[in-house]
Amino acid sequence: TLYHTYFLISREQPHDNSKWPPERLSASAMLASEYKQLVTEDEHQEPVSLEASTSFRGVQISFPLQVTAVRNERVCTQIEPRFAAAASRSDHVLVESPDRQGCVVAEVLAVDIEDRRVDLHHLERISSGDDRRDSVRVEPSSPVDVLLEHAQGNSHGTIIDINEECVAIYLRNTGIDLSSKIVLKFVLTCSNATADVQIETTGMVSLVRSDKRGDPRAHVIVVDFDKDSGTSSTLSAYVANRQTEILKEIRHIMEGRA
Repeated sequence: TLYHTYFLISREQPHDNSKWPPERLSASAMLASEYKQLVTEDEHQEPVSLEASTSFRGVQISFPLQVTAVRNERVCTQIEPRFAAAASRSDHVLVESPDRQGCVVAEVLAVDIEDRRVDLHHLERISSGDDRRDSVRVEPSSPVDVLLEHAQGNSHGTIIDINEECVAIYLRNTGIDLSSKIVLKFVLTCSNATADVQIETTGMVSLVRSDKRGDPRAHVIVVDFDKDSGTSSTLSAYVANRQTEILKEIRHIMEGRA
């Protein structure tokens, strides 16, 4: 299914080097060597702390980390156990770049919560403009299928995450171009509601990109909802409810109960 392809393939094959051509691996190795310069051998010297974050079901979790070693292009970091537990549920971590001038995205390679260690590899610099969706967004509690009606016909996808302004959707063979006008139809399940909420709204495609991890035919698109679509209050309530549920999950994970 589309849900299985997007949400589970990276957990089943999280460190597939075939998606990393030699030039990307070389750039990753150079980045790792830059982090090595931050490692101090003096036990009396305070280790350099960097800002980092990960996300769980769309909710961002920020924390400090220290680079303790770089071995075979693997960046070993030290993180508080509660944050290491959160990182263990994620595929990627965002880390402040070694020169403090930007951000690096890295795959989570290994986590040892008791040892307070998270090892990272497959590093890539990203610009601050790589993710323009700054407001809080959430992943649905269960797969949500979405029907998209557009000039080229109809497409079916699954929702990755959503907020009151836009939605990210995973689908195959889109036939959808940037700035395409879309009609979206989907059903949201709210735990505190007596019935599911049916959404029919319109929007414009603001992002189309291929999915690097799975099916080469697959794409991720972002659709910005029209301002006058009339669904803002409904989506805002759904996002707030899901955020509360997700924060409870995060608290349980960080307290070691999940």
